[in-house]
Formats: sequence, C-alpha cells, structure tokens
Amino acid sequence: MSPQRHQSEATLRAALAKTFAAPFVTGLGIVLIDVAPGTCTTEKLVTAGDLQQHGAVHAGVISTIADHTAGGAVCTRLAEDLGVVTIALDVRFIRAAVADKVRCEAEAIRVGSSVAFAEATVKAIRDHEERLVARASVTLAVVSWDDMAARIRR
Repeated sequence: MSPQRHQSEATLRAALAKTFAAPFVTGLGIVLIDVAPGTCTTEKLVTAGDLQQHGAVHAGVISTIADHTAGGAVCTRLAEDLGVVTIALDVRFIRAAVADKVRCEAEAIRVGSSVAFAEATVKAIRDHEERLVARASVTLAVVSWDDMAARIRR
C-alpha cells in the first residue's frame, strides 16, 4: 500500500468519486469544487437544517466538511485502490458561521503508507464576503477499499 500521485484533474476527480459518493456527504450537499495533487476544495449551500437555534451553521456541519475535504486532499495522493478513515479530528472554531454557503480548502501535509496528515480551513460566505470560521487538523489511516469493505461486513 504505497501512496501514488495522480496527474490530471480528470484522474484526481475519478479517484475522489467513491469518497464524494458517500451517502452522508451527498445528503449534506457537500460538493467537490476543485482538486489538484494534495489539495481539495468543497462547498455546501447552507439550508435551514444546517442551522443552530441562533441561526449560525452547526459545528457538526463545519466539522464534517473539514473532515471530508481533508480526506479528499489525502486521497489525491493515493493509489485508486486506497482510501482513508479519520482517526483524529481537531477543529478550532474562530467565529460563528453566519452564511449562505460554506467553502472548505484542504491540503495533504504528509501522506505515508499507513497514516496521513491534512489541514483544512472553512470559510463562511455571505453576500459575496468570505470570513474564516474554522481550522482543522486531521489524522487519517490509509486503508485498502477492499479491506475496509470486508471489515464493515463482519
């Protein structure tokens, strides 16, 4: 299981197809916007179901987009038969996310054969103005898709 760098954007998007087809992620409306080797950008339109009682985007939504986008950044540096599973997620919230849309940009910091590290920033977008709302550090286990599927079926 050694990491492999993909080359073209089409190859990178194909590598992320499984990752961004996850029912939880599609149900939240997280969409892949941009991808390059070692980086990934996603967006999500904010809906009423994403809000806390005071009108800000729920921390769980912010954490999820940061986690999944960081995983996407790492996956761009892996062979297509490999994926990732989060083993540690540290999200630091900077301010309340009052937004029409949230955007996350993530970068793979180090990708090894069994563990990877990534960082993500989440911005709230409202009236075409972006504000940083969170930063995340993510540690991920590098796994074989087939091995992971077999473990889940047990």
